[in-house]
Parts: sequence; C-alpha cells; structure tokens
Amino acid sequence: MIPDISTLTDALIGDPRNTFAVNQHERPLFIRATTQGNRIACDLNSKLALKQIRKSAKEAGARPSTRQLREGIEYLVDEAHGSGVTVITSLRIARHGNGIALDTMNGRNEVVLLSDGEVKRDAVCPEVVFLRTDAMLPYPEISEEPDLTLLRKYLNISDMERFVLEMKLCHILATPIGPHASFPITHIQGQEGSAKTTAAKLKKALVDPNRVDAVAMPKNQEELYHAMAGNLLTIIDNARTIPDSMSDLLAAAAYGINAKKRQLYTDLNSVILPIQGSICVTSIDQVFTQPDAMSRLIPITTKPISKQDRKSEAQLFSQFEEDKPKIFTALLKLTAKIIDKLPDAVPTNPERMAGFSHFLAAAELADAVPAGHYQGAYSALLESAMSDIAEENELISAISKLLNKYAGEIDLSPAELLKELTLTTPRELRSVAWPRDPSSLSRKLNTLKGLMASQGIRYETYRHGGRKILITRSQSGD
Repeated sequence: MIPDISTLTDALIGDPRNTFAVNQHERPLFIRATTQGNRIACDLNSKLALKQIRKSAKEAGARPSTRQLREGIEYLVDEAHGSGVTVITSLRIARHGNGIALDTMNGRNEVVLLSDGEVKRDAVCPEVVFLRTDAMLPYPEISEEPDLTLLRKYLNISDMERFVLEMKLCHILATPIGPHASFPITHIQGQEGSAKTTAAKLKKALVDPNRVDAVAMPKNQEELYHAMAGNLLTIIDNARTIPDSMSDLLAAAAYGINAKKRQLYTDLNSVILPIQGSICVTSIDQVFTQPDAMSRLIPITTKPISKQDRKSEAQLFSQFEEDKPKIFTALLKLTAKIIDKLPDAVPTNPERMAGFSHFLAAAELADAVPAGHYQGAYSALLESAMSDIAEENELISAISKLLNKYAGEIDLSPAELLKELTLTTPRELRSVAWPRDPSSLSRKLNTLKGLMASQGIRYETYRHGGRKILITRSQSGD
C-alpha cells in the first residue's frame, strides 16, 4: 500500500512515459507515450485522467481513496501549470509533414497517416500530441473492402448534394482545427420525416464519433463553446430560428474565434474559450437569413419520404454499422488522394469559403476531371440556396417590385426609398424586422448587399445634396 498520495504522484511525474504540461488553451494536461511511440493527452480534470491515475495506482499495488485521488490531481494540475511547458494539442487529426495523422482511438492506439496519396497504418508521429476527451468514441475499423457507394443508400438527397457532402466529409478529415483553418457550415433542410437528423448523425459517426451526437441550438457564446468543445463536427439539430447574434457567432466559428469569460473567484483573470470547427444545422424551415452566414453554407435539402417507406433511426443505424468501416476507409483513401494534390491545386472561381474551394480543386486533380467541375457543383448549390432565400426576404422582394416600377434603376434618398418600399408592401406582409427609419433601412441594405448581388441587384450610396441610394438591376439578372 502507498501510505501517501504524494508517493504516487511523484512516481507518475518520474515516469519517462508521462509529461505534465499545459496546451495552447492553457488547459492542464496528462500526456502519456504509447508503446508505439505516439503521444496521447487528456485534461487533468477529466474522467480519462482519473482513470489513468487509478490504473497507475493499481499497478503500484495501491488503492487510494477518492479524497486522495482529488488531492493527487490538484497536485498534478499545479505541476502542469508550473512546468513552464506548453504543447500544441490536436483533436483527432493533426498535420504531420505533408500529410494528416489521425488518432483512431482503437484498442491498439493506432495512428493512421494520410500521406503521398495513401493510407498508412501503424504510423509513428511523436511530434504530435493528440487530445482525447471523455465523450470521444473510436473511429470505425479500417476495412479491406472500401466502398463509398454504400453511403448513397443512407442519404435522402440529390446526387449533386451527396457528392458535395462527401467532399465535406473528406475536408473535415483533412483539416485540423487551428489557425488558418476554415469550415463551411452544412445546413440540412427538409420537411418532417425526411431523414435530416439521420443524415447529420451519419456524418458525425463517420468523421467524429462521439457519445453526444447532436445538441439543441445554443443560446449564447458560452453555450456554443460547450457544444463545440472536443468536437470536429457539431450537430445542431432541429433549429427553429437562428437569432442574428447567433448567426454571427456561427459564421465566426467557421474560421475560429477566441472568446473570453471571467475566471471563477477572480476579478481580473479570464479563461479563453476557443470556438472553431465544422457545424451542421438541421431544420424544417430556412433558418439562415443573414448573408454573412449564408455565404459560408453547404445547403442540402432532403427529399420527402412516404410514410410506408420510412425507417426508424435505430433500423438505419443497425444496417449502417455493418457498412460503416467500408465507407470510412473509402473516405480515408479519397482524402489521402486529395491531400496529395493540394499543393498543385488552383481554384477557378473560389467562393467565400476559399479553403473548401481549394480542396475541391485538389479533388478535381485527384479524380482527373476538368478544372472547375466540382467547384461548379458547390457554387450551383450556393446560388440556388441564395436565390431561394432572396425570394423569401421581404425587403429584397419589395426592392424587386420597385425596380420594375422604376425601369431597373432606383435613385432616391434613404427616406424617400423607405417611403416607396413601405407603400409597395402592405402592412400585413411587413414583419417586425421591417426598417422603422431611414438609418435602419441603410443598415439592413448593407447586410443584404451580397444577397442582392446574387440576384443581379446592385446597391451603392453616394452624396449629392445629401445622402443618396442607387439600386440597379442588370438586364441579364446575374
């Protein structure tokens, strides 16, 4: 028996396989080298750390009490913060040379390397520190019979949407969370019973298996952080509305933001909340209305399913379990091929999410298809969604009617324009978001500028005896 927990903590610190440090987000870590030479980390305040410390105590013939374990963890947290060592941790996937290393979390702690266009098993990447969380689950096993076509029977969407969704899955596997990474937001929309949630959860099971596969729409920045923490892909299920403030946060999370909150029991200290990663939102209605978020979307629409053809989620996932290793391995092989072509890829017509356009350009090289072919499919989905959203926007609809009245060119002051638009739109068709004064009209027009441009409507302001607004529409409508 160990008479004092400090004996165990000293043994843990002295073990050459172990490192106690903090990561780039100032979280205290327990890092352990595997027998293969790779390094796995967990937060010292996690259940994973507690499990490892219990295991180490058992190996030493000790049975510390819960109180002793807490004392030991507090001591190790102090050791991590006082070590002066900061390590960069990676969630599930990490850059390694010109490729991507992937932590499978299988029973052998195997690391897979996607490099030189191949899937290399049992890789050793000692420079990488993989961070694991309590909720993570292992990736599917590698199959000797990869088959991406098996995914089709589980996705109730068009062929073009399925292809872009497959590219998005590969993009997640090829893009570690961190600086300079960007992640398009997937929006899966469809009527009730059209398998929206199932499609989203299938995505999650393939690229980011987790005990928590979906969450409700967060209400604020801190809730969004907790929803996304420890996830490559966050599923926000059954959204009814997205407030403008949350729409802005989702758009920012596509590129990554560092939020701050006050540390407990202090007035001056703060805690960094990194918010970044892939997001998938499911909804019945069109919930994205802000152009900034809309330009970051991969819009997917599920097809209606008749009642007699519907299957329960449990039935579908039971069948999916058999196919999952084959689909996952096919995704890895395709991702490896695309990664190999990234240095030579040049987007022909990049969208707002330029990183994804670059990835599609690399996929075109990998599959030897004409430049712009895959990028065009993505652009077509975006343009179609933007057109649908523009048609539903009350202000753009009113401007379109007014352009007909003014033969394609409106040149008025903000006050005059608001008056004309209000006369064009009956009171019962104006929502509470309708601009109440010339200043609010100008602000709304600024936010809608990109959406109007997608419909061939150009908006600009100038001064001539006062502020003026010039709105024109090209005759071609593009």
